[in-house]
Formats: sequence, structure tokens, C-alpha cells
Amino acid sequence: EAVAELPVRRLAVRVLQPGRTQVIMAHVLLGPDFEGGVERLDRIREKASTALRAEFPNCQGDVIFTRDERWYAPLDGRRPDS
Repeated sequence: EAVAELPVRRLAVRVLQPGRTQVIMAHVLLGPDFEGGVERLDRIREKASTALRAEFPNCQGDVIFTRDERWYAPLDGRRPDS
């Protein structure tokens, strides 16, 4: 819901649970028509963070925004353009 106002092309949410802590990563691929700056994305990140903490109090996480398909997936040790 936090990203509903954005022109999202793709959204991937990954959850890992090493021990008792849940690690939640959301990768948001924005469309070319996105308008706004870092401040707007930080407000949306805050909404997402608040919602996650309400549901999962022991979670850690990241919300990553990009327009470039290369950076949409998490880094895995390979070059992003390979």
C-alpha cells in the first residue's frame, strides 16, 4: 500500500528469517514517468517501514527504489550488466 501512489513497473518482496529476526527487502522498479525526488521516496519508505514494524515488530528491512532494471534484483556477486 505504501507504494500505491508510485508508477511501479515491478515489485519484489523477499523475506529471510535467520534465527528470530525477519529481514524484509522490497525492491521497487519505478516507471519512467516517476516524478519526485529522494524526499518523496523517503516519505514512502517511512510509511512502508511503519507498516512493517506494526505487523512484524522484530523485523529489519530495506526498501530500494530504482528505474534501472539492472538494480531491481538484489546484488549476487555478479556484475549487474552481465
